[in-house]
Amino acid sequence: QMLTEEREKAARRIAEVIEAKENAIDKWTHDNTKSVEYAENANKKAQAASEKETIATEKLNEYQSELAQLRESL
Repeated sequence: QMLTEEREKAARRIAEVIEAKENAIDKWTHDNTKSVEYAENANKKAQAASEKETIATEKLNEYQSELAQLRESL
């Protein structure tokens, strides 16, 4: 009977360790998923900002060209 109790204790301890490892893996997976989502979001925002900057630069170039033409006509 003593041996059976020791085996049961060992089995419970092994189950606890396995559960702790599974919890750690779940947390790691969750944290990394959040990190990837954050990085993807930041990348999208950076891309949108870059596109806006490109449009603004194009507009500025157009205005400068128009201004130069107006100066020439004066």
